[in-house]
Amino acid sequence: MAKTRSTVQRDPRYRIPPLLEAFVEFRYPNPDGRLLSMPLTDLSVAGLSFAASSELPLIVRGARIKDVVVLLGDIRMEGKLLIMHSTPGGPRVVYGAVFYPATEPDQLRLSGVIEGLASQAGA
Repeated sequence: MAKTRSTVQRDPRYRIPPLLEAFVEFRYPNPDGRLLSMPLTDLSVAGLSFAASSELPLIVRGARIKDVVVLLGDIRMEGKLLIMHSTPGGPRVVYGAVFYPATEPDQLRLSGVIEGLASQAGA
């Protein structure tokens, strides 16, 4: 598993293994909108990235998204996102965001997932 870094990112980001079903879900363009479920591409202590099949015009730097669900296999974490960037990449757009877990158990699950990804990456 590859460990990736951006020039701004301080904590290592870990790519999600291809065989692990991992998604970010939220309603768009507002809490009453349609449910979007997009592949989670990487994860770190500070945030995550997810891929959309096309640009989401209201998801711009600084946008805050409530009622977010992050799914990694059978692990479910709830929280909020603060969008930091979007990067077009071929047929999809990758969004980077800070993830704020909703509860302490969500934070503990996130920490456990990060530890597992780090050990798989040999960090």
